[in-house]
Amino acid sequence: MPDKKTLLILFTLTALSIVFTIYSLRAYAVASRVFEGDGSHRPVWRTSPPGSFLLWPKEPGLLEALSEMSDIDMAIYLYLVKSQVLIVLSVALWAVTCLYVFRKVLKRRSD
Repeated sequence: MPDKKTLLILFTLTALSIVFTIYSLRAYAVASRVFEGDGSHRPVWRTSPPGSFLLWPKEPGLLEALSEMSDIDMAIYLYLVKSQVLIVLSVALWAVTCLYVFRKVLKRRSD
C-alpha cells in the first residue's frame, strides 16, 4: 500500500488534471461565441449579456447583440484559448500525472 504522501500527491495531480481538462473543454466551447471581425477590433461576445472565462467559463446570453469582453476575459481568450496554450497545459498536466504513477509503480516493483 502506498504511503499517505504518495496518495495525496496522486489524488492532487489527478484532480487538477481532471478539473483543468474540463475547464479547457468549456473554455473552447465558450470561445466559439467570440466574434473577432476583421482583426482590427477587439474580440467581443456575439450575444448579450456577456460571457466570461473567469472563474469558470460561462456562455454569453441569447440576445443577438455584440457585447464587450472584459480585459481579463480578452487576455484569457487571446493568450490561453486562441493560442491553444490550454491544450498544451492540459496534456502536460496529464503527462506529469502519468509519469508520477508509472514511476511509483516501477519503484514498487523493484522493491
